[in-house]
Amino acid sequence: MPAVEAGSALAAAAAIREMIKENPFPDLFRGCSSPEQGLDVAVFKDPKSGLYYVVLHQHFSRCGGPRGRVLDWWYEYAVTSQGEVVGKAPAMPAESLEAPPPVSPSSPPGQTPSPLPIPVPVPAPAAQPPVEPSLSAISAPGR
Repeated sequence: MPAVEAGSALAAAAAIREMIKENPFPDLFRGCSSPEQGLDVAVFKDPKSGLYYVVLHQHFSRCGGPRGRVLDWWYEYAVTSQGEVVGKAPAMPAESLEAPPPVSPSSPPGQTPSPLPIPVPVPAPAAQPPVEPSLSAISAPGR
């Protein structure tokens, strides 16, 4: 394992503790010698704020059974370099898989932009009834 900045190690440990503390699944870590055995971690640092963003992934195959035990499992935390969890990414509700409407850059701050107009569907042209050929068009000249 490559060497990492100490702040990222503290941030990862804090995020893991927070996830274990708020875990709603009683048997999630079944078969693991410790909860950490069933987790992978990725740490990203924001250079502007100095916060670490810690993403936890399931890796329960190390504890026996499938790698993933919970569908739509997502844990991401914002953590200070001192190991204080200051934010958590909200769980995405299953019903709202739609992206929010774009925000207009010309909107004044604090004002909600008006929703974009919904395009009105254009009706398809009506189908014309088939035209039956006349007998004169079918008969060949000279018959």
